[in-house]
Amino acid sequence: MACLGGRLGFPLPDKMGYRELLVAGVISGIVFVAGEAFTDQFVQGEAKMGAMLSLIAAPVALLVAKAMRIRMI
Repeated sequence: MACLGGRLGFPLPDKMGYRELLVAGVISGIVFVAGEAFTDQFVQGEAKMGAMLSLIAAPVALLVAKAMRIRMI
């Protein structure tokens, strides 16, 4: 949609490229799915925070695995 918008004369904001747009889209998608999975507002908030924190935990786990010379597939 960003490409279509650009062709129609609606450019991306300053200092935002397609890489930044991709990252924003991935994060938005994760938060959306976490929010839709639960109906209780309190649980939705916790699910969203858990999803965001898992994005931090994944690279840390990969670094630990690399430091311990665990081969990844």
